Amino acid sequence: MHDRTNEHPDESGEFMPPLPPYSGELTVCVKCSHNEAFTYYRPACPRAMHDRNGRMQQRGPLPERLERACQRCDYSWDEALVPAEGIHPATVENVARALQECAPYPVNQPAATYTAERLLGVAHVLLRADHPMWATVFEHTGPLPAEQPTPPPTPAGLKQTVPATPEPTGPTVQQAGFVDQ
Repeated sequence: MHDRTNEHPDESGEFMPPLPPYSGELTVCVKCSHNEAFTYYRPACPRAMHDRNGRMQQRGPLPERLERACQRCDYSWDEALVPAEGIHPATVENVARALQECAPYPVNQPAATYTAERLLGVAHVLLRADHPMWATVFEHTGPLPAEQPTPPPTPAGLKQTVPATPEPTGPTVQQAGFVDQ
């Protein structure tokens, strides 16, 4: 399974190819080899006719993106947004792993991957770099944050209760075929 972080669904719900990553301040134009380009933010837009490099093209729907334009020849192309420092968009693999590790029941890999793809198709998900689950994903410069303090012991004679969770309705996870049996 490949990373769909920068992919976006078209009108049919199918995923479009991802935008290329941001190429940096100094980038080389593929048409004239000039090494400077203007950068413009473009919001998401529906399918429409757009003037692109001197001709009308039907494009879209398009995600929010950076439009780059060569300073010399005015050729333009789209690139993915640049996440802010410390922001880590989740990949399908990241979300699938979180689903498997955080669910109160076993979730097999195909079900976790399917759910992760659907979730990333409708929501932006960011990873918490401070969470121990992602310690192997991020290179930390210091130690991971300390564990949360444990609650004080229950006074003698009192029972500690856990709120009851409502019983699920509908087919079980096993009946739906999402758990290895």
